[in-house]
Amino acid sequence: MRPFDALVVDEAAKCLGKPYIWGANGDMCWVAKDKPPQSTVQFANCVEAYDCVGLVKMAIKRAGGPDLRWTHNAQTLYDKLPMKMTGEDETAFRLRFYGPSDKAVAHVSLELARDERLFLIQAAGGDQGTVTFAEAMRRHAFVMEGHTERADFLGVRSLVACQLLK
Repeated sequence: MRPFDALVVDEAAKCLGKPYIWGANGDMCWVAKDKPPQSTVQFANCVEAYDCVGLVKMAIKRAGGPDLRWTHNAQTLYDKLPMKMTGEDETAFRLRFYGPSDKAVAHVSLELARDERLFLIQAAGGDQGTVTFAEAMRRHAFVMEGHTERADFLGVRSLVACQLLK
C-alpha cells in the first residue's frame, strides 16, 4: 500500500493542466466572499479548476484524507501542521509555503524533490483576479509541475500530517 503522502501527490498529478481559478477547490468554488460556496460549478469549457490551496485540499480528499475544502486555507494549514511528524523519513513529500512574512501565507505547493533540484506541483500563474477560464488562459495559469522557487519562501510542513487534520 502506498503511503498517504504519495497518494496525495498522485492525485495532484492527475490535475496537471487544469486551469487556475482563484477560490476553486476542484468542482466547487467560492462565488463571492459574502455568499456560500457553490458545488459543481461549470468553469467555461471545464468542470474542474483549482487555486493553490484548492489543489492541495482536493488531492488530500481524493487520497482518502479529510475534506478540508471549506475549513482550511493555506494559512491554517501552515499554522496547524508540524514541519515533520515523528517517524517521518526524509523521503516524505512535503508542502512548501510562501508569503511576505510568517504571518501571511500567500501560496502553497507540493514539494516532490529537494535534493539537487527542487521539483514542485502547484496551481500557479494567477491571483485573486483570475476568476474566469478566459483569464486563466490569458495568464497561462494552470496546475503545473516545475522547478521554480519563489523568493518569498516561508517554510515546509508535513504532508503526512494532513491526514490527521479535522
